[in-house]
Amino acid sequence: MTSLLFKKRSLLTTALCLSLTGGVGSVNAENNEVSILNTLPNYTTDTSDFPISTLTLPLFRVEGERTVQGTIGLDWDTGQFEVFDVKRVPMATKTEKDDGFDPVIAEQLDQYLDKVINEYGKPGAVIRVDMGEHSWRGVAGISRFQECCGDKPRIFSEKFRIGSITKMIVASAVMALVQDGKLDLDDTMEELFSGESWYSKMPNGDKITVRDVLRHQTGLADHIPQASFLCHPFTRISPIDLLIPAFEKSQDPNSIFHKDGNQTPRSEFEIGTDYEYSNTNYVIAGLLIEKATGKSVVDGINRYVLIPLKAFNTAFPVEVAIPYVYASGYMKMAGSLNEKGECIINPNTADFQDTTFIEPSLPWTAGGMISNVNDLVKIVKGQATGTSPELSSQLLEQRFDFVSAGHGASYGLGIYDIEGYLGHLGQIVGFDNAVFYHPEKDIAIAINMNAYPLGQIDASKVFDEVREILDEKTPRSSAKQSEGQGFILNPACSDQPVCY
Repeated sequence: MTSLLFKKRSLLTTALCLSLTGGVGSVNAENNEVSILNTLPNYTTDTSDFPISTLTLPLFRVEGERTVQGTIGLDWDTGQFEVFDVKRVPMATKTEKDDGFDPVIAEQLDQYLDKVINEYGKPGAVIRVDMGEHSWRGVAGISRFQECCGDKPRIFSEKFRIGSITKMIVASAVMALVQDGKLDLDDTMEELFSGESWYSKMPNGDKITVRDVLRHQTGLADHIPQASFLCHPFTRISPIDLLIPAFEKSQDPNSIFHKDGNQTPRSEFEIGTDYEYSNTNYVIAGLLIEKATGKSVVDGINRYVLIPLKAFNTAFPVEVAIPYVYASGYMKMAGSLNEKGECIINPNTADFQDTTFIEPSLPWTAGGMISNVNDLVKIVKGQATGTSPELSSQLLEQRFDFVSAGHGASYGLGIYDIEGYLGHLGQIVGFDNAVFYHPEKDIAIAINMNAYPLGQIDASKVFDEVREILDEKTPRSSAKQSEGQGFILNPACSDQPVCY
């Protein structure tokens, strides 16, 4: 480690500039130089043993494609700076595990993480696996492509959009309201919303119950605002404006749903018996929370789910931005307006398109939340065990009353059961996620990849392959596999470029 003395004020008022020439780097601040010898473009720093306050510099552009991330420590009393020695490791991968985590499984997970980036072509990925009290965490690839100053590598704590994992959290808030007596699972939509101006447009509101909404048994068609996501990503939309097109589609005589793998007229959907995954249901679930609490859905989710869990890296955003520190999301797809103002979708762009910032009202309570892998593990364990929110044994039994979702998966009240793993998948433009917990095996798996849609490999497939590593004796799921794709749990996603 090289010690250098600077005036304390100089670093606070002057931006540090770093450039590499061959193997030698230099930092210049008000004519003072710091030499960093034997450095290469890709490395990480270990600050765990450094005793004084530290400042972490962002990535800097260095000679074309080369980048470097520097970390400098500052002793505020003496004004002494320390430049860390660095370990040369590939920028693509960093893993860590508890001492008690099975080293053989850890090595396999290390290798698999490389495969996700190098073979599956994902920009970046973060995976966490808990086995009992021990955990393994892996991070790989790029968090953000930056023309100005070098690509930023992914880190463990980054936030990202969690897509339909939002449904599991929203359902938990609804269940907590049932526990408090503010809702009943057998309440009909007519009983709850008949006084609302939009209710008259809703088909079968006198038959559809809260339970049906949470378990996707309403028969209400899925409506995803394709043009809004791709051509108007910053335009705010009301929940009612999301629902009305879905209600109209539901009453279209040509509308169909998938039953036992077959296309069936929607008019034949048996409410409370048949199953069809539909984002429309969870827009209604958000309105249920607001109806029962008299407050915003944000307040309801915070009060009943996030605050009790101390899941402080999880939020229902009200603005387009994701709070720092976050991963950027990408896809190879773009939308543009033609002369008539119509949204024209290019489903296969040559370059990655940044889709990080979107108006959260577009997916709303069907897929609008953000989190990180650490919070997701905390949340799914609380959901799968019924401890957060704390539910009575009777309500927990009803939440885990599963119906077939097809392809070897079952769905309860806002939660999947896939061969004993309870949790949810979550896709949204730019982000591809999965989080599941197996209570009997005490195994939790959380996955994020910051590209969606992209290729045939998604988070369901990665979840499937991670489970295979953890327990090779467990047979492969019977989920439909197609060109490397895992569970196809929302048939609407098979023919729509934007899905969640």
